[in-house]
Amino acid sequence: MAIEVMLEGTLEEEKDFEGYMKFIQEIAIQNQMKMEIYEDSAFIEVCPEGYIEISCENLFLSICAQTNVAGPGFHAFICSFFHQLQDKSPLALTASDPTGYYEQQNFEHLKYGIFHRWLSDIAAFVKRHEGSDEELCISWPLVDYYQPKYKEGSVVTPLGYIKVKDFYETDVNELADYFFIWNHLERDALYYRNAALNLLWKECRFQYSNMNEDTKKQTDTILDLLEIAYEKDKELPLPVNEYLCLCTLRGRKKGLDDATAMNCPFKIGYRHDIVEYRYGNWSIPANGFCEKSYDYRNEICCLIAPYENENDPWKWMYRFGAVNESISVVKQAQEWEIYGEVLQWSQQEVSGAAVCMPQEDHILIEALLECNQEYLSVQLIVLDEADKAELIQRLQAISYQKKSNADTQA
Repeated sequence: MAIEVMLEGTLEEEKDFEGYMKFIQEIAIQNQMKMEIYEDSAFIEVCPEGYIEISCENLFLSICAQTNVAGPGFHAFICSFFHQLQDKSPLALTASDPTGYYEQQNFEHLKYGIFHRWLSDIAAFVKRHEGSDEELCISWPLVDYYQPKYKEGSVVTPLGYIKVKDFYETDVNELADYFFIWNHLERDALYYRNAALNLLWKECRFQYSNMNEDTKKQTDTILDLLEIAYEKDKELPLPVNEYLCLCTLRGRKKGLDDATAMNCPFKIGYRHDIVEYRYGNWSIPANGFCEKSYDYRNEICCLIAPYENENDPWKWMYRFGAVNESISVVKQAQEWEIYGEVLQWSQQEVSGAAVCMPQEDHILIEALLECNQEYLSVQLIVLDEADKAELIQRLQAISYQKKSNADTQA
């Protein structure tokens, strides 16, 4: 159900890739976009939920953007950017746009005939699944991203929870303003507000905004977006309370004088709750505010307890890794008995064992989980004894959820 626009071409030699990426980067900079270049791929972030992915395999070059999440304005912008690439490219590029906008430039048709019709189909999908046990996540990444807490009678979207009935009963043209970040042709006040809302819901660490340079930058971006939205339209409702809270945390002068506060039925921010992090087919419940890092060389994922300032110590840390050989969880539990207190559990199809080993200044917990002959190794370091019981409970709640693109993401 994705809407995509693409440019394709064929390089003459592999060494041409680096030079061609520099050509694209120059045009990206002219359009005030940041581009990250890797060995055989590149990535451009245009706006929240709006990206351009570039890949090269066997000299075949693909420049692609999936646009249905960000909205019709993003699609139109991408087509304009792709026209610049195609016009100036030393390499012949072929464009592919199933919406027809690349050739016809008819934004009314793109907006109402393509994107709002697509959203109408999503609303019908939501209505068909009303009352089911499925957790509906619309336009939400299924791989390498956390899963928000499910709330009964609501749908997870990139701009926050939407009540199921509101999703399919609201006029689609009105719903679009609360679903798409970039619903109009221009970057208007609504665009800036929705871009801020996306970051507030998905990424903002709120009281932990000063945790590291990334969280600081992210928070400042949210504040900038809201202030631009206010300057463009002082009547547009904004998340005023969240704005004021973040200004206080960042020591920033407060603006939005007399701004109208949004009426939101849910507390803004998925990360306020326990969320599910993904590691392969494993689903790991943990604090939504925690700091996540990944060691690609050793394929180790770390989740670290949130901290309010970058110089503050963390209170706990998980390290997750795959085990590539068959190990009996029962036998491992027996071998661990000489080192400390051993725990064993079974929930659904997952079997697990752990050993708690008190150290001089922390508690070390080693664990092994198995499901369908897949194994997960876990190391948990706990500094405060008071946190031990809850963290072990989270450890025992780790589940195995093999997902496909056919699941309830639309």
